[in-house]
Amino acid sequence: MRRTPWRAVSVVVALGLVLMSCDGPNRGTQTQPSSASGFHVVVTASPNTLRGATAGTGEAQGSCAVVQVEVFDVNGNLVDGANVTLTTTLGRFPPTPTRSEAVAVGGTTSRGVYTDVLCAKAERGTAILTATAQDAFATTEVTIF
Repeated sequence: MRRTPWRAVSVVVALGLVLMSCDGPNRGTQTQPSSASGFHVVVTASPNTLRGATAGTGEAQGSCAVVQVEVFDVNGNLVDGANVTLTTTLGRFPPTPTRSEAVAVGGTTSRGVYTDVLCAKAERGTAILTATAQDAFATTEVTIF
């Protein structure tokens, strides 16, 4: 029977304890970025309950919500000029002079905030909105009835 190399085992245990106590970029109470880039993303929709288009009336869309995406750095400062992508599983982002109706839109933050509009269509259910800035993301839900 072989002997266990106790010196190696004790070194591994000690090293594990030391590494667990470290306050690295992804650990600790004050350093919790939502991504490797250090960005935090917060997405909100107001209102978060929308009336869908009434079936059989020829109505093209129901009510709409303002969607706001805020991008912060690790120090809590708003990030100006960050590229944001916003997607939805239900509803559509209405057309503008520079784009057609879509389920995904993008733009850059101004003073750390990107804002767009989500409008309900004939589908009913829960729309999941996902906002992405670099490799950070956040989701919120909007109920369409």
